[in-house]
Order: sequence, then C-alpha cells, then structure tokens
Amino acid sequence: MKKILLSIFMIIVTAGCFDKTPTCSDELVTNQVIKLYRDYSIKEITNKEAELKFANLMLGGDKEEINKEFANMINEIKTMKMTIEHIRTISIDKSVNKHSCLGTLKYQLEGESSSEEISYSFQPTDDKKNIWVQIDDIK
Repeated sequence: MKKILLSIFMIIVTAGCFDKTPTCSDELVTNQVIKLYRDYSIKEITNKEAELKFANLMLGGDKEEINKEFANMINEIKTMKMTIEHIRTISIDKSVNKHSCLGTLKYQLEGESSSEEISYSFQPTDDKKNIWVQIDDIK
C-alpha cells in the first residue's frame, strides 16, 4: 500500500488521572490507533464513492448499485477484526512526554489476511487526564 501520512489527532477522555504514562502497546492507545485507521479508511472510501458516482452518472450508470457496493465496503471495514502486533517503542521525547511507536497492523478483509507497518505516537495532556493519539505513517 502506498505511503499515507495521516495528521489525525484523537483525544481519549478518561475517568481519572493516569498513575503512569501508558506504553505503545497499552490497549488504550492501540484501540484508538485502530479506531483512527477505521475512520480514515471509511473517509477514503466515501471520497472514492463520490467520485465514482459522479463519473457513473455522467455515463448513465446505476446509482443504486454503486450505493449498495460502497455500503457493503464500509460495513466490512466497520466490522473487520484488526490488531496491532510486534509493537516497538521507537523513541520517547521526555521533554514533552511524547512516545513514538511502530507496529504491524493486521486485518482480514474479504476473507484474506493482510498487514501493514504503522507508525503512531501519543502524548498525555499536562493534567494527565487525556491522551492525544496520532497515526504518523502507514506502509
């Protein structure tokens, strides 16, 4: 898959303060990375859907069939199993408490398993009540 740069931030609201900063493999962090990846994938499909609908309408195609196909694709992305494995901490910038991470995003789509390297980072807010999560790159 081509290299994609995502500048999407997600804030995770928590009930209380953290006793310690989460790690790259913490479930709180990896779940948000997976959510961001799903959201980004759905956004990309929605953009392609709009382009294809326009082109198809110009050629007199069936709008309902396109709607059905894209709805199925979006539903599959929403429900597919995703995990992040082989997680490594690449760096920790202690001056701002920012952690840079690398892992293998594994998922199954249309019956076939696939994987991509994904780099992400996270940083607790100063009050340690929230965490900012960012996907930096997908290869």
